[in-house]
Amino acid sequence: MEKLMDSADSSHRAALEILSQVMDEKLGASNLVSREVMRAFQTGMETDLKRAGLLFDALPVWQKKEVYKQARYRAYETVDSINIPSARIWQTSG
Repeated sequence: MEKLMDSADSSHRAALEILSQVMDEKLGASNLVSREVMRAFQTGMETDLKRAGLLFDALPVWQKKEVYKQARYRAYETVDSINIPSARIWQTSG
């Protein structure tokens, strides 16, 4: 069970890192929301995560869409860069 939790935390941190990078690029590193997302990534504290989420939700829709599109693209880029030896993902039992 602990390994599953570690994996989820690792994935969550990776996603937050991508979001933080894109926020810096799109809104600028001095933007309040960008800084709070970066703080949430760096500390991982629940209060920082909540604050960053609330501030992100307060952004205009067009900015959220722009950030979302770029972050999603970057996440797919990251996943595609992992070397998969076969085009098919084989199911294993066990």
